[in-house]
Amino acid sequence: MWEVRWPRPAVRHARGGHTATTEEALLVKVQRLLACAEDLARDALQEAIEDYAVVVEDGMIIRTGAAVMERFLTDQVLVRFHAPGQVSFAAAMSASELIEEIDGLEKNTGHRMTAEQKQAVIAGVRLPFSVLTGGAGSTAFGGPGCRTH
Repeated sequence: MWEVRWPRPAVRHARGGHTATTEEALLVKVQRLLACAEDLARDALQEAIEDYAVVVEDGMIIRTGAAVMERFLTDQVLVRFHAPGQVSFAAAMSASELIEEIDGLEKNTGHRMTAEQKQAVIAGVRLPFSVLTGGAGSTAFGGPGCRTH
């Protein structure tokens, strides 16, 4: 029903509504917010699409800012996996040498990292692409739950 404004899909969206929602779910929320009938909510949504406040991809409605960030990340992942790539500045260092560098950083800063966090740092400097997951603060020095994928 809605016109897709992007020439190719960005990343597949989390159906839980983190960055995207269905038309039906959004219309219900717009109707509640504006205390209006469905036709007025549809008009408001169409205005948002025409003003590029939101975009429609794969049947999901996404705020333009989130869509742009997802597009950028998607492109960067593709570049890193498909381009010949450049040699990491730490490529010549062994894992033990990287651990020594991390140990020196810990000594100089007074902050200790968990083994998981050290693994995340090593992955971050040696791999073309890595994802860190965890809640807010989980990747900071001393925070719990840092994982790489």
